[in-house]
Amino acid sequence: MSENRFRRKAPAIMARLIADFPQLEPEDAAAILGNIGGETGGFRLLQEQRPLVKGSRGGYGWCQWTGPRRRAFEAWCQRHDLDPASDEANYGYLCLELRGPEKRALDALRAASTLADKTIAFERAFERAGIPHHDARIRWAEIAIAEYLAWHPPVPDVPSPRSPKSANEPPTPAPRDHDAAPPPRQPDDPGPEPQSDAARTLPWWHPRRLWLWITSGGAGLGGLAWITDPLAWAKAAAVLTAVAVITGAVVFVAALLLFGRQRVAEYIATRVRRRR
Repeated sequence: MSENRFRRKAPAIMARLIADFPQLEPEDAAAILGNIGGETGGFRLLQEQRPLVKGSRGGYGWCQWTGPRRRAFEAWCQRHDLDPASDEANYGYLCLELRGPEKRALDALRAASTLADKTIAFERAFERAGIPHHDARIRWAEIAIAEYLAWHPPVPDVPSPRSPKSANEPPTPAPRDHDAAPPPRQPDDPGPEPQSDAARTLPWWHPRRLWLWITSGGAGLGGLAWITDPLAWAKAAAVLTAVAVITGAVVFVAALLLFGRQRVAEYIATRVRRRR
């Protein structure tokens, strides 16, 4: 049987059904598409070829609506200015029936377990065909679910990072002293005393080291200038003061840009409190 048109259209229609009827699972939607495929030969034939009732117009549309249901479908299309052969008209009227006079078909669909059972249940509750041809409907449903899963692969179940412990799992050992969390600090507690410079090694770019280098270099230049020319000492002191002021301003502005005004203010307040 020609399947290409059905394979192209079925996944999108299934996704739309699942979105419009949140209670439907992919297999439920596939069962509906399996019945549509069986009724139309995979969307190839909208008009029933050999009506069971001689002289009648037979069934028409995705679901081969027959008799009063066909007349109601055509009247609904006329009221909404839709072509009865269009996908929009057929999908719209299918949803109208599933929300109204044929909504019991959804209950029968969801009550079944397997894809084959769901396909047969929908035929009996919704289509009520004279000659059901269940095998063909199930075949179309299998094609529909395969194409849908190719478009929308199922998401694997991922265990949570911390799954509940089983009864046989040994308890977590108590933390050692160096793993224990420190006691909570009081609001007015400034925290542990900072280590001295001798107890830690600061990187070369740390403000304290930069300040030490600047002052040491300035003192060395000043001493050399005093030996050679006392007047040059005053000039060196002025240059050193200017460099110190500019460096301090640059460091302060950089701190404001990197850490924000609030954090810088908190750091300064903490340093002043500790010095007291």
